[in-house]
Amino acid sequence: MIGLERGTVKLLPHDPAWEAEGKRTVEVLRGIFGEAAVDIRHVGSTAVRTIVAKPIIDIAVGVRSMDEARALIPKLEEAGFFHRPAASHGKDHLFFSCVGDDPDVRTHHVHVVPYGEDRWISYVSLVEYLNMDDDAAKEYEYEKKSCAGFFPNDRVLYTENKLPTLKRLLRKAKVYYYLGKTVHIEIDRPIGYLHEKKPEPILYPVNYGYIPKVMGGDDEELDVYLLGVNEPVSEYDCRIIGIVHRRDDVEDKLVGVPKGVKLNQAEIAEAVDFQEKYHKSYVEPYYHKSCGGVIYRMNKGEAEYLVLCGMCGVEWSLPKGHMERGETEREAANREIFEECGVMAPLAEDFREEIHYPEYPIGEKEVALFLAEYYGDVKVREGEISNYRWVRADEAKKLLYCADHVIDRAEEYIKRKG
Repeated sequence: MIGLERGTVKLLPHDPAWEAEGKRTVEVLRGIFGEAAVDIRHVGSTAVRTIVAKPIIDIAVGVRSMDEARALIPKLEEAGFFHRPAASHGKDHLFFSCVGDDPDVRTHHVHVVPYGEDRWISYVSLVEYLNMDDDAAKEYEYEKKSCAGFFPNDRVLYTENKLPTLKRLLRKAKVYYYLGKTVHIEIDRPIGYLHEKKPEPILYPVNYGYIPKVMGGDDEELDVYLLGVNEPVSEYDCRIIGIVHRRDDVEDKLVGVPKGVKLNQAEIAEAVDFQEKYHKSYVEPYYHKSCGGVIYRMNKGEAEYLVLCGMCGVEWSLPKGHMERGETEREAANREIFEECGVMAPLAEDFREEIHYPEYPIGEKEVALFLAEYYGDVKVREGEISNYRWVRADEAKKLLYCADHVIDRAEEYIKRKG
């Protein structure tokens, strides 16, 4: 079903036909806009695969020039997309709708906005975020159902009452949208800037700026720490490699670096501590760094390796976890080994191997692994580790992801040690 009477609220389970209609509508609009449109996307809840939605297809058109878009209004109306000036939000938003057989039934909404600016990022990032994060999608669906139950015949009140939840999710959607992307930023607090702020002034050891025309959670332009540039600058094209999530604030921060620079969560946290120490914040990086151990014991002349199973009961791993600010690799490995399985054992001085693999949903992961011999009891962390096993090399390589070379290297080391 596609179409809903104007002003009413009716939520339906996701229908694959919505995706097909979204694609068809995008192609029709491409034919009308041509080069005037940079990108056209199916957006809104009908583009989210796991949640209920009003059966109206929302499309966002990102254009180079709003004047060029306005010149296309006659062609759009000829194709059945009717301009609704009263529903547009300012000069940088054109709103169109399609009607069904009943003129009071709306089947499609089309939003024409400047490409790359705040409205475009909002439309696109929210769909990507809700399709990526099941928990966020469930939260939004719960709020939609609750508001629809209270206001089935008043779409204005329905929209107003779900707005706080939508705004909070959109705050997260925008910062995730930029992770891994290159952006242009303007610097308003260069290196050496003194910010007169309570409880004490802050002297900026890094450049700090914002993405123009993109709003953050505080309704001001989205802030970016620029790391890896050691002189004051006024603007920069940087790659976003981290998010600083603030638990006690209405906004989050992005972290940018020059092309080719890689910083992990511990390095980012150290660099932004001059300001983040005043907040309850944590870093989500593009380049994740974990440390851990290859723990073994000898049994009848053969090495057995300790492997841990997560709470899902399917995935096995070596004891490991994220490196924290101020830690060395070995300190992080010792801490994580003890926290995950209660093992305290000296790490071999001359063994260090790495594992590299993609990190879901975006990013890369590096794991530094050290070797330790251990014969004591194992006590796994409740709520995170469901089980453990001691297995020989062949079995370990079957169970562990991307770790064949690590186990082979451990076997060689143990044999040499004799």
